[in-house]
Amino acid sequence: MEKIKIPKDIRKYKEKFLVFTYREWAAILATIVIPYFLNRQMTLWRIEASVRETVNWSLIFCFAAFGFWKYAGMTFEKLVYKIVSFYFGKTKYSAKKRGDIFD
Repeated sequence: MEKIKIPKDIRKYKEKFLVFTYREWAAILATIVIPYFLNRQMTLWRIEASVRETVNWSLIFCFAAFGFWKYAGMTFEKLVYKIVSFYFGKTKYSAKKRGDIFD
């Protein structure tokens, strides 16, 4: 069977709605809504303002990273998965398994 070559710009195309992709819109919405309601709830629980601010900024960073951040073609959650599986995965890589010349 013959393979058809598809240009890279067509494969990389992401559908956009008003400048942002749907993934980015979801991240923007989550960045605004979730910390707002969580801050209101933590205020009712009488949690200190510095703790509330730390929690809110960490949530904002995480949601923004999920929506906008890419590294080497990988989204944020794929990169986190790769890092966790590399350091905590069951398979331990040794020189013999990799097939290095120093066996």
